[in-house]
Order: sequence, then C-alpha cells, then structure tokens
Amino acid sequence: MIVVKGYIKATSNMKTVYVIFTAILAGISLIVMGCGGAGSDTGGSTRGEGTIPIGKISSRPIYQAQIMATYQNGVSYSGTVISDGTVYMAPLPYGDAKLTVAPVDEQYEAASYDINVKAQQRYIISIAIQKIDPAVTVDSLSIEIPNAKEMEVGKTYPIKVTVNGKNAANLKPTVWVNGGAGSIDSGYRFLAQVPGDSSIHAKIGDVETSIPVTIY
Repeated sequence: MIVVKGYIKATSNMKTVYVIFTAILAGISLIVMGCGGAGSDTGGSTRGEGTIPIGKISSRPIYQAQIMATYQNGVSYSGTVISDGTVYMAPLPYGDAKLTVAPVDEQYEAASYDINVKAQQRYIISIAIQKIDPAVTVDSLSIEIPNAKEMEVGKTYPIKVTVNGKNAANLKPTVWVNGGAGSIDSGYRFLAQVPGDSSIHAKIGDVETSIPVTIY
C-alpha cells in the first residue's frame, strides 16, 4: 500500500485517497479469502463476511440471524443478512460444510444444514426460520418435483414440500440444493443450471428429506 501511495502522490489528493482506500479493501479480500481453498487447514479460524448471495431467509417478517458455514478442517465463514433477508457470504471452498442459522430472537429455533458446495453458490438455499412452539410436531416431509430425473439447463421447476405432523400444516421448510446444480428462490422454484446428478433437500427441525435430480 505504501508503494501505491508513492506512485500516485503527484496526482490530486482525492485520487491518492481513492487508491489507498482501494488498496486497503484488496488487503481485506486477501484476509477473507486467503487459504480458503478445499483442503486448507488454519486451525479453526473464521473468515469474514462476503458478497455472494448464497440464499435468502424466506420467513416473514425477516428475522435477523447469525449465519456460519463450517468445514471439517475447522475453518468457518460468517455471513450477513440484509433487510430483505438475503444472506451474503465470502466465496466458499468446494466440499461439505455445515451451515448454521441462529436467530437473534431466542423465540425462534436455531438450525443447521449439511450442504455440499461447488462453483455455483448463488441462491443455493431458501431458509425458513421456525418459531419455537411445543404444540407443533413434525413427523415427516416429502418432496415432489416434476421431471426430477430429466431436468434441462435453463428451465425452472416448482418444488412442492408436504409437511406431515401435529399443527404443522402451515410450516414452511428450509430447502436447498447440493453440489451447485442450480438456484432456489423463496417461492421454492428451482432453476437448473449445471448438468449432472444432484439432490434437493428440505428440513424442519430435525426432520429432513431429499430427492435426487438429474440435469441435462
């Protein structure tokens, strides 16, 4: 950063300040993303917040939550939730991670989701935060997707999740896609983007189900 400052010092002060500021941001990016590739091991460090919208909290109203993706090597990536519910994170390494969602309001349940991360990381999860209610019991979930084994790249498919249980008819699950196969919006619509085999998951509390999908 010192070298950059000296290089442009002959220009106006505003330009000097601008370049210094850019250099500082670049330094932060290196700290956030450095050694973040698959297989890195930094002994339980935590990466900072990022700019990739990995998903959205679909619950209404939007509840603030602490978001964290943790890998088996102990490296964690924290996220940020903005006012419309979009969750932003730093670029995540490829591989398996546990995504935890801890609402700030203790009336709502914390939850965790086992995700598999690849190149496509935008809107891979639609998060539904559940209010703690002893009168509600979820027994099982089922997923229906038309043409799940014959999906075409570029097409959108509706995801129907049926919730079975006591006082559970109005509950909405968290739904996500593994392996970066596409994206899911808050209306549970899946946009197929990457050819290959993958799976789409739904979860409420400790009850989870999934369905395999094949994209051509």
